[in-house]
Amino acid sequence: MALTCHITDDHFPCLQDYRALHPGQPDPHGHRLALVRESLNEARPRLNLMVQMLRPLAGATGADVGPGWGFLDVLLVERYGLQVACAEHPDNLAAYSGLLRARGIEVRPWRLGGEPCPFAAESLDFLIFGEVLEHLKLPPLRALGEVTAPLRVGGTLLLTTPNIARQSNVELLHRGVNILEPFREDIPPDLDVTDFVSHIREYTPLEVIDLVEACGLRVTDLVMCNLMGQELHPTPLLNHYTCLAAVKE
Repeated sequence: MALTCHITDDHFPCLQDYRALHPGQPDPHGHRLALVRESLNEARPRLNLMVQMLRPLAGATGADVGPGWGFLDVLLVERYGLQVACAEHPDNLAAYSGLLRARGIEVRPWRLGGEPCPFAAESLDFLIFGEVLEHLKLPPLRALGEVTAPLRVGGTLLLTTPNIARQSNVELLHRGVNILEPFREDIPPDLDVTDFVSHIREYTPLEVIDLVEACGLRVTDLVMCNLMGQELHPTPLLNHYTCLAAVKE
Protein backbone atom coordinates (compact mmCIF):
# COMPACT_ATOMS: atom_id res chain seq x y z
CA MET A 1 0.00 0.00 0.00
CA ALA A 2 1.31 3.43 -0.92
CA LEU A 3 1.43 5.77 2.05
CA THR A 4 1.60 9.54 1.66
CA CYS A 5 2.36 12.47 3.92
CA HIS A 6 0.07 15.37 3.21
CA ILE A 7 -1.33 18.44 4.93
CA THR A 8 -4.21 19.94 3.00
CA ASP A 9 -4.14 23.46 1.60
CA ASP A 10 -7.80 24.18 2.41
CA HIS A 11 -7.53 25.84 5.79
CA PHE A 12 -9.98 24.90 8.49
CA PRO A 13 -12.01 28.00 9.45
CA CYS A 14 -10.79 30.12 12.34
CA LEU A 15 -12.25 29.05 15.65
CA GLN A 16 -14.99 31.24 17.04
CA ASP A 17 -15.88 31.59 20.71
CA TYR A 18 -17.89 28.40 21.02
CA ARG A 19 -19.55 29.54 24.26
CA ALA A 20 -21.10 32.48 22.40
CA LEU A 21 -22.66 30.14 19.85
CA HIS A 22 -25.03 28.32 22.20
CA PRO A 23 -26.65 28.65 25.64
CA GLY A 24 -25.32 25.26 26.71
CA GLN A 25 -24.48 24.18 30.21
CA PRO A 26 -21.09 24.95 31.77
CA ASP A 27 -18.54 22.35 30.75
CA PRO A 28 -18.32 19.71 33.50
CA HIS A 29 -14.92 18.71 32.12
CA GLY A 30 -13.52 22.21 32.70
CA HIS A 31 -13.02 22.99 29.02
CA ARG A 32 -11.72 26.53 28.84
CA LEU A 33 -11.96 28.50 25.63
CA ALA A 34 -8.18 28.85 25.53
CA LEU A 35 -7.83 25.06 25.73
CA VAL A 36 -10.41 24.56 22.99
CA ARG A 37 -8.60 27.02 20.75
CA GLU A 38 -5.24 25.39 21.40
CA SER A 39 -6.56 21.86 20.83
CA LEU A 40 -8.32 22.70 17.58
CA ASN A 41 -5.42 24.75 16.29
CA GLU A 42 -3.03 21.86 16.87
CA ALA A 43 -5.45 19.54 15.05
CA ARG A 44 -5.93 21.75 11.98
CA PRO A 45 -3.84 19.55 9.64
CA ARG A 46 -5.93 16.53 10.61
CA LEU A 47 -9.22 18.44 10.34
CA ASN A 48 -8.21 19.85 6.97
CA LEU A 49 -7.34 16.38 5.80
CA MET A 50 -10.69 14.98 6.97
CA VAL A 51 -12.53 17.71 5.05
CA GLN A 52 -10.64 16.87 1.88
CA MET A 53 -11.39 13.16 2.25
CA LEU A 54 -15.11 13.76 2.88
CA ARG A 55 -16.03 16.67 0.61
CA PRO A 56 -16.47 14.42 -2.49
CA LEU A 57 -19.41 12.84 -0.61
CA ALA A 58 -21.56 16.00 -0.83
CA GLY A 59 -25.24 15.07 -0.51
CA ALA A 60 -24.50 11.77 1.22
CA THR A 61 -25.96 10.78 4.59
CA GLY A 62 -23.66 9.84 7.43
CA ALA A 63 -22.79 10.03 11.10
CA ASP A 64 -19.97 11.19 13.32
CA VAL A 65 -19.42 8.97 16.36
CA GLY A 66 -17.71 11.06 19.02
CA PRO A 67 -17.82 14.49 17.34
CA GLY A 68 -16.16 16.42 20.14
CA TRP A 69 -16.98 20.12 19.91
CA GLY A 70 -18.58 19.57 16.50
CA PHE A 71 -16.76 22.18 14.43
CA LEU A 72 -15.93 19.63 11.72
CA ASP A 73 -19.57 18.55 11.40
CA VAL A 74 -20.84 22.13 11.16
CA LEU A 75 -18.37 22.75 8.35
CA LEU A 76 -19.34 19.57 6.50
CA VAL A 77 -23.04 20.39 6.71
CA GLU A 78 -22.99 24.13 6.09
CA ARG A 79 -20.18 24.46 3.56
CA TYR A 80 -19.92 21.09 1.82
CA GLY A 81 -23.50 19.81 1.78
CA LEU A 82 -23.15 16.55 3.67
CA GLN A 83 -25.99 15.30 5.86
CA VAL A 84 -24.57 14.46 9.28
CA ALA A 85 -26.05 13.21 12.53
CA CYS A 86 -23.85 12.61 15.56
CA ALA A 87 -23.59 10.16 18.44
CA GLU A 88 -21.94 11.11 21.71
CA HIS A 89 -21.42 9.42 25.07
CA PRO A 90 -24.28 10.51 27.39
CA ASP A 91 -21.82 11.84 29.97
CA ASN A 92 -20.32 14.19 27.38
CA LEU A 93 -23.48 15.65 25.88
CA ALA A 94 -23.57 18.77 28.05
CA ALA A 95 -19.91 19.54 27.45
CA TYR A 96 -19.76 19.00 23.72
CA SER A 97 -23.10 19.12 21.92
CA GLY A 98 -24.26 22.72 22.39
CA LEU A 99 -22.82 24.03 19.12
CA LEU A 100 -24.15 21.09 17.12
CA ARG A 101 -27.66 21.43 18.50
CA ALA A 102 -27.64 25.20 18.05
CA ARG A 103 -26.84 24.66 14.37
CA GLY A 104 -29.58 22.05 13.95
CA ILE A 105 -27.35 18.96 13.84
CA GLU A 106 -28.86 16.00 15.69
CA VAL A 107 -26.83 14.45 18.52
CA ARG A 108 -27.94 11.03 19.75
CA PRO A 109 -26.70 9.58 23.05
CA TRP A 110 -24.77 6.35 22.67
CA ARG A 111 -22.72 4.43 25.19
CA LEU A 112 -20.59 2.45 22.74
CA GLY A 113 -20.11 -1.11 23.91
CA GLY A 114 -23.01 -0.91 26.37
CA GLU A 115 -26.04 0.11 24.31
CA PRO A 116 -27.50 -0.67 20.86
CA CYS A 117 -26.22 1.54 18.07
CA PRO A 118 -28.59 4.51 17.51
CA PHE A 119 -28.22 4.21 13.72
CA ALA A 120 -29.96 1.47 11.75
CA ALA A 121 -27.83 -1.24 10.20
CA GLU A 122 -26.67 -0.49 6.65
CA SER A 123 -28.32 2.95 6.65
CA LEU A 124 -25.36 5.31 6.21
CA ASP A 125 -23.20 6.34 3.26
CA PHE A 126 -20.29 7.36 5.48
CA LEU A 127 -19.22 7.25 9.09
CA ILE A 128 -16.63 9.38 10.90
CA PHE A 129 -14.71 7.90 13.84
CA GLY A 130 -12.15 10.57 14.63
CA GLU A 131 -9.92 10.55 17.70
CA VAL A 132 -12.12 8.09 19.59
CA LEU A 133 -10.44 4.70 19.29
CA GLU A 134 -7.60 5.66 21.64
CA HIS A 135 -10.05 6.58 24.43
CA LEU A 136 -11.98 3.30 24.52
CA LYS A 137 -11.74 0.68 27.23
CA LEU A 138 -13.11 -1.89 24.80
CA PRO A 139 -11.56 -4.55 22.57
CA PRO A 140 -10.93 -2.53 19.40
CA LEU A 141 -12.27 -5.11 16.95
CA ARG A 142 -15.55 -5.33 18.86
CA ALA A 143 -15.82 -1.55 19.02
CA LEU A 144 -15.13 -1.08 15.32
CA GLY A 145 -17.62 -3.80 14.47
CA GLU A 146 -20.35 -1.88 16.31
CA VAL A 147 -19.32 1.45 14.80
CA THR A 148 -19.24 0.20 11.21
CA ALA A 149 -22.50 -1.80 11.37
CA PRO A 150 -24.59 1.19 10.15
CA LEU A 151 -22.53 1.51 6.95
CA ARG A 152 -24.09 0.39 3.70
CA VAL A 153 -22.11 -1.83 1.36
CA GLY A 154 -19.92 0.64 -0.49
CA GLY A 155 -20.10 3.11 2.40
CA THR A 156 -17.01 4.94 3.61
CA LEU A 157 -15.41 4.85 7.05
CA LEU A 158 -13.09 7.74 7.94
CA LEU A 159 -11.03 6.91 11.00
CA THR A 160 -8.31 9.01 12.61
CA THR A 161 -6.26 8.22 15.67
CA PRO A 162 -2.84 9.13 17.08
CA ASN A 163 0.05 7.02 15.86
CA ILE A 164 1.88 5.57 18.86
CA ALA A 165 4.95 4.98 16.65
CA ARG A 166 5.37 8.69 15.84
CA GLN A 167 8.85 10.17 15.84
CA SER A 168 8.32 12.17 19.05
CA ASN A 169 7.51 8.94 20.92
CA VAL A 170 10.49 7.16 19.38
CA GLU A 171 12.76 9.95 20.62
CA LEU A 172 11.27 9.83 24.12
CA LEU A 173 11.73 6.08 24.36
CA HIS A 174 15.29 6.43 23.10
CA ARG A 175 15.94 8.77 26.06
CA GLY A 176 14.37 6.27 28.45
CA VAL A 177 11.15 8.28 28.93
CA ASN A 178 7.89 6.33 29.24
CA ILE A 179 5.39 7.49 26.60
CA LEU A 180 2.37 6.11 28.47
CA GLU A 181 0.26 8.41 30.63
CA PRO A 182 1.03 7.94 34.33
CA PHE A 183 -1.64 6.87 36.77
CA ARG A 184 -2.64 9.63 39.16
CA GLU A 185 -1.94 9.02 42.84
CA ASP A 186 -4.86 11.13 44.10
CA ILE A 187 -7.66 8.88 42.79
CA PRO A 188 -9.91 7.48 45.55
CA PRO A 189 -9.53 3.69 45.90
CA ASP A 190 -13.17 3.04 44.95
CA LEU A 191 -12.70 4.61 41.50
CA ASP A 192 -11.11 3.17 38.36
CA VAL A 193 -7.77 4.91 37.86
CA THR A 194 -8.03 4.41 34.09
CA ASP A 195 -11.08 6.70 34.06
CA PHE A 196 -8.59 9.50 34.62
CA VAL A 197 -6.29 8.58 31.74
CA SER A 198 -6.96 10.35 28.45
CA HIS A 199 -5.64 7.79 25.96
CA ILE A 200 -6.28 4.24 27.11
CA ARG A 201 -4.33 2.73 24.22
CA GLU A 202 -2.81 4.19 21.08
CA TYR A 203 -2.24 2.16 17.89
CA THR A 204 0.26 1.95 15.07
CA PRO A 205 -1.01 2.61 11.52
CA LEU A 206 -0.56 -1.04 10.60
CA GLU A 207 -2.63 -2.11 13.60
CA VAL A 208 -5.43 0.20 12.48
CA ILE A 209 -5.32 -1.23 8.96
CA ASP A 210 -5.56 -4.78 10.32
CA LEU A 211 -8.51 -3.86 12.58
CA VAL A 212 -10.45 -2.15 9.81
CA GLU A 213 -9.86 -4.98 7.34
CA ALA A 214 -10.93 -7.52 9.97
CA CYS A 215 -14.29 -5.71 10.08
CA GLY A 216 -14.86 -6.39 6.38
CA LEU A 217 -13.71 -3.05 4.98
CA ARG A 218 -11.14 -2.34 2.29
CA VAL A 219 -8.66 0.42 3.00
CA THR A 220 -8.60 2.91 0.12
CA ASP A 221 -6.49 5.72 1.52
CA LEU A 222 -4.01 6.06 4.37
CA VAL A 223 -2.53 9.51 4.94
CA MET A 224 -0.27 10.60 7.78
CA CYS A 225 -0.07 14.15 9.12
CA ASN A 226 1.37 16.03 12.07
CA LEU A 227 0.29 18.58 14.60
CA MET A 228 0.03 22.18 13.41
CA GLY A 229 3.47 23.74 13.32
CA GLN A 230 5.36 20.44 13.23
CA GLU A 231 7.28 19.50 10.11
CA LEU A 232 6.26 16.32 8.36
CA HIS A 233 8.68 13.47 8.85
CA PRO A 234 9.93 12.09 5.52
CA THR A 235 9.10 8.57 6.70
CA PRO A 236 5.28 8.47 6.58
CA LEU A 237 4.74 6.10 9.49
CA LEU A 238 6.66 8.37 11.87
CA ASN A 239 4.11 11.20 11.76
CA HIS A 240 1.58 11.94 14.48
CA TYR A 241 -1.86 11.13 13.05
CA THR A 242 -3.18 8.13 11.18
CA CYS A 243 -6.02 9.16 8.84
CA LEU A 244 -7.60 6.22 7.11
CA ALA A 245 -10.48 5.85 4.65
CA ALA A 246 -12.03 2.45 3.96
CA VAL A 247 -14.98 1.08 2.00
CA LYS A 248 -17.38 -1.54 3.34
CA GLU A 249 -17.52 -4.60 1.10
